[in-house]
Amino acid sequence: MTAVALYLVAVHGRRRAVVAAAAVTTVLAVVPRPGVGWDSALGGAPLFVWLPLALGAWTAARARVLTGLRERAEQLERERSALAARTRAEERTRIARDMHDVIAHRVSLIVLRAGALEVGAPDGATAAEAELIRRTGQDALLQLRHVLGVLGGAGEAAPEGTGAPGASRPPPTLADLADLVDRSRSAGVPVELDDPGGSRADAADVVEEHTAYRVVQEALTNVHKYAGGAPTRVVARRGSGAIEVAVENALPERAPLDLPGAGAGLTGLRERVEALGGDFRAEPTAQGGFRVWARLPT
Repeated sequence: MTAVALYLVAVHGRRRAVVAAAAVTTVLAVVPRPGVGWDSALGGAPLFVWLPLALGAWTAARARVLTGLRERAEQLERERSALAARTRAEERTRIARDMHDVIAHRVSLIVLRAGALEVGAPDGATAAEAELIRRTGQDALLQLRHVLGVLGGAGEAAPEGTGAPGASRPPPTLADLADLVDRSRSAGVPVELDDPGGSRADAADVVEEHTAYRVVQEALTNVHKYAGGAPTRVVARRGSGAIEVAVENALPERAPLDLPGAGAGLTGLRERVEALGGDFRAEPTAQGGFRVWARLPT
């Protein structure tokens, strides 16, 4: 029992307590007792005092080394995570600047050219089309500004030059579906909007509403690009605890437009919806069309 106690003192005790315990137990061990010779008393000290103390000191030193190595590893992991976060932020900023320099500049030129065409149009129909192009370009600049603000990081303003009239407006939500559908109709796609509640925006669910809007926007863009302007139906529902949107187009009646695309639109939508705990489906219909559906919890 004395050896076990000395071992525990060496493992958990402070140095002064260990030294005091070693001195006291050594003296007690070497003091001869009745019937015990000096040789036996002196032999008991190394075995029952010094050996447990040495083992305990070694165990304590090993524990301190392991603790130090663990703390060092955790510090290196924190530094690695901070470096990775800083690298991602720098890359996002670089992407935002590249988008600003290339895309925003060229879209701004489209808006300016459309404005000039609108002013000098020879007839009302041309002026109306030019106005539509100008408004679409301004809306694209506004949405690009929101994207650049996200890429630039929290608290960092988007690069200058991406502004447009009304650039300080919040991101579009379900309340803006009617305008989105009108723009698709003006581009030649027969779109029916089924939105009985008018999809009034709820400030508490602005992220979910904006994501639902993006689902409808991307689906309508795909109708323009791949469905040849087929008849399309947009459904929006805000129930208790969820937002549900669906875009379904009929079988295309003409060849689709040859427009470039990265092919990642639906994949990105799925990731955005699932990141909010929602469900997403994009699949062909039995009638030969295509249906995009999303449900977002609120």
